[in-house]
Amino acid sequence: RTYTHSTISHIQSNTETASTSLLSLSTFDNPPSEMSEFQKRMRNIVTKATPTRRKTNGKIPKNLIKVTTLDEYKKIIGQTDQLVVVRFYAPWCKACKAIAPSFYRLAINYTDALFIDVPVTPENSNLHQGLGIASLPFGHIYHPTGGLVEEMKMSKKFFPAFARALKTYVDKNCNVEEYEEANAAKKVASDNYGIHGKSP
Repeated sequence: RTYTHSTISHIQSNTETASTSLLSLSTFDNPPSEMSEFQKRMRNIVTKATPTRRKTNGKIPKNLIKVTTLDEYKKIIGQTDQLVVVRFYAPWCKACKAIAPSFYRLAINYTDALFIDVPVTPENSNLHQGLGIASLPFGHIYHPTGGLVEEMKMSKKFFPAFARALKTYVDKNCNVEEYEEANAAKKVASDNYGIHGKSP
């Protein structure tokens, strides 16, 4: 196909005009008063502030471990000399994900305690059932000489109470009523799966 000189010049002129229009849209150098309504809308879309997210280093606390089998769980609970804090959770559980950062902060704050994450899997469902885990997330606290001393719900609504209970054991400030309740919880774990905690 043959183009005349005038046709080619017309095409070049239109191309330059289109390029100039696109450039003005992309650079947004024109003052707002000189922009068309379309340009203003495009500028608002492109320059809209992106919500900032709180930065996290993604590191798991050094005193937190993951346990997936009953044998491993019993071994750790029965041999450690530390206060043990356990979170039972499921990877697909939204409530579990919501309190995970708070649980990790407890581990960071109480470095002398051992924290354990126990995810629900097809292989360890007997562990959760044997310990009477009726809901998720759920927490246990084991004392090195008292065994299982606390078992509580750990959802967002109940997590502050769980944190306060943990603090009483860290501070060694437990009353007689709490000790009696702990003994009842300990008996349930012992009767079901022989999980006693470290012997005195």
